[in-house]
Amino acid sequence: MSIFWQGTLQARLRRRWSGFIHSFYLDRAPADATIFICGSPRSGTTWLTEMLNYQNTYRFVGEPFTAGLVPMCNSFALRQYLRPNDDDPRYLAPARKIFAGKIRNAWCDNPNRCSFPRGRFVKDVRTTLLLKWFRTHFAAMPIVYIMRHPFAVAASRVRLGYRTDMWTMYPRQPALMADHLAPFADLLAEPKSPFACHVLDWCVENYVPLRQLQPGDVITVYYERIASDESALRGLFGQLKLPVTDELEKHLHRPSLSTMAKERKNSPFRQGVGLGAWRRSVAPEDAAAGLRILEAFGLEKLYQDGAGAANVAAARTFGRPPG
Repeated sequence: MSIFWQGTLQARLRRRWSGFIHSFYLDRAPADATIFICGSPRSGTTWLTEMLNYQNTYRFVGEPFTAGLVPMCNSFALRQYLRPNDDDPRYLAPARKIFAGKIRNAWCDNPNRCSFPRGRFVKDVRTTLLLKWFRTHFAAMPIVYIMRHPFAVAASRVRLGYRTDMWTMYPRQPALMADHLAPFADLLAEPKSPFACHVLDWCVENYVPLRQLQPGDVITVYYERIASDESALRGLFGQLKLPVTDELEKHLHRPSLSTMAKERKNSPFRQGVGLGAWRRSVAPEDAAAGLRILEAFGLEKLYQDGAGAANVAAARTFGRPPG
C-alpha cells in the first residue's frame, strides 16, 4: 500500500515508522558511487529509480533537498535556482554531503530497502532548476533527467490535490527572474485553474534546464518511452554501466511506491502511458489553456500532437537530442 502521497494520520504514522525501520543500513560506498535522478514531481522519478535499483544493491535516498524536512537543506527554496558558478556554502556544503551519502534522515530513508549498499541513487523532484549547477559542481556524477508529458504531470498533480504558488516559488528569486523568467512575469501572476497552474509549473521546471544544459551534461530520458519500451530502459542501464538481467522483466509490472493505493494494481507498462492516458481526465478547456502556456514558453512541439511521443526536432531546438 502506498503511503507517500496521503495526508491521513494513519499514513503519516506509517511514513514515520517506514523511515525508522529503513534507516538501518551501513553506507560505506565511495563518495563518488552516486547516480542522481531528477525530474518534475509526478514525472516517474520514483518508478525509474526503483527499476534501476531492481536488484536492491543501491541505497535509495529520496527527496533530500526538501527544506523543512531535511534540516541541512533549510536554506533551499521550494524550487531553488542558482547560477552555475555560485559557490555559496549554504547550498554547496549540503549538496556535497548528500551526494557523498553523509545524510541520515527519516524522510530521505523512507524508500530505502538496502542494508549494505554498494552505491546510491539520489532522487529529487524539486531541483530541476539546479541541474546545470549540479553539473558544474559535481562534474563526474551521472545525472539522469526524466521528462513526462506536461498534461500527464498536471493531471496527476490535480488528482492528488497538489497546490502550487507561483509567486512564492519563482518571482521571489531575483537571479531566476533576471536569467530566465522576466519575459513571463505577467503570465506567472495571472489567475489560472489548478490544471493550468501545474502546466505552468512544469514549463518553468523544464524550460530552465533545457536552456542551460549542453549535450552530454545529463542523460535525458522520456517517461513515455522507457515506461513502454523495455529495450529503451535496458539501454539506460547500459549508459549508466549498471548490470541488467532477465529478472528486470518481472519488476516492470510492479507499481511504484509513490502510486496511490487505489491505483496500485497498475504499473506504467500496464497503463499504456505512451498512448496519452491523461486525455480521459483533462477537460477541453484545460487542455486549451495548457497549450497556450506551452506556446508561450515555446515548448508546445516538445511532444507531437500531445500524444506522448517525444518530438526529436523540437528537443534539438534546445541544443540536445532526447534520451
